[in-house]
Amino acid sequence: MSQACCLTIIICLFKFISTENVENEDGNFLIFNLNITSENSEQLSRFSNYTTIGFLNSSLPPLTEQNLQHLAQTVNFACRDGTLKVFEILPRFKELQFHSCQTTNITIKSDRSYELNALAIVDNNITELPENLGLLTKLERLYGAETLIEHVEMDELSKLVNLKQLYLIDSRIKTISSASQSLIVMPSLKDLKLSGNQLAMVSLAKWDAPLVEKISVRNNQLQIVMLMPFNFPKLKELDLSNNPLDCFWRRNLKQAMDERKVELWENTICSI
Repeated sequence: MSQACCLTIIICLFKFISTENVENEDGNFLIFNLNITSENSEQLSRFSNYTTIGFLNSSLPPLTEQNLQHLAQTVNFACRDGTLKVFEILPRFKELQFHSCQTTNITIKSDRSYELNALAIVDNNITELPENLGLLTKLERLYGAETLIEHVEMDELSKLVNLKQLYLIDSRIKTISSASQSLIVMPSLKDLKLSGNQLAMVSLAKWDAPLVEKISVRNNQLQIVMLMPFNFPKLKELDLSNNPLDCFWRRNLKQAMDERKVELWENTICSI
């Protein structure tokens, strides 16, 4: 899906390429149809001089710190339409994308500082966001789509003080909550998308996100969304389309959004 291209590593397959590797015009390296196992992981060292690298239709061994030594210069990495079940994020990485690679485990060690700016996890078998995600304090874009995630714990996400875009869409998310019940502070967040999930209730009332301009919770099962006007003073767009909204609540919300000049999308049929 087009929204998945949130990284500067953009992989497009407009024609079939049968060669094993291709260097594009920007000096980024795309590898097609590669098959490497743990026993011959040293073959990765052929690509060790490239800072941006993408594997397409390839089968890769678990990319732990040891195996990633063979990609010593790589800071931007992508896997698409292949197999990469385990990946360890190292401090040097800037942008990472895992798209349809059967990924189940993304490791973030707790004793390190990280440079990661963007992380995309799309159409994989991830059942929860990576442990220690809050250590990625330089992360600005987090994109999760078509995953098996059912619950999102906001205490960890609220540690991402530089996060500007949070997209958790088209998955199985049923609950979004804070175990500590404390205020969820997202000082840099501008764009929040939770569309295409299974949310029957969501509360944004305890969010402190002064820069948020866009919120989308379309295509869920929501009757109401708990939010307070002062939580999002810069809010410009609110998308509630394709939810079974409570008509009385909808009427009050529409009035409040009209007063704030917030563009509201919703398509609930009400007689009041």
